[in-house]
Amino acid sequence: MFAYDSSEEGLKDLQHVLTTHYRDLADKALNELWDSGQLDQSRLSELRGMHIRDILKN
Repeated sequence: MFAYDSSEEGLKDLQHVLTTHYRDLADKALNELWDSGQLDQSRLSELRGMHIRDILKN
């Protein structure tokens, strides 16, 4: 991929595509958690003050 178009603009386009793809995957996963009841506003409030490493331990 980089051999095809390694210009600054090409790399920014690739970054945008990858960022959009992974954002959409995260949105889908979060929506599924919300719809299943595993994630709700009270859980989000709990997570707000936690450090990421503490969240991943649980």
